[in-house]
Amino acid sequence: EHSPYRWNGLTWELNDASTGQDVTYVNERIVGTQATAWHFVAEVDPTEVYGPMRALMWFGLDDHAWAPKVPLFGGATGVHRSYDDGNCSARVACREALGLPGTM
Repeated sequence: EHSPYRWNGLTWELNDASTGQDVTYVNERIVGTQATAWHFVAEVDPTEVYGPMRALMWFGLDDHAWAPKVPLFGGATGVHRSYDDGNCSARVACREALGLPGTM
């Protein structure tokens, strides 16, 4: 049951108050795993916000536990130029030409 990727195992026990007996529960997968290609967390705001802006998706690449998440609103029609591969933003020369910081 012990694994370096699952520090607390896959099962746990809890006493069921209605029966007085211990019940075993199983958690098949932890949230953060090193084998994730991409992941997202979606949320919907139930308030009186304009419809397309209620939906928000946090998108990330690789390990869910450590990867930074990029917010994408439901009403978005495009992405920021730093995420747009059409303008070659990941290459140093293009980043400098666009005034974007850093290197990839």
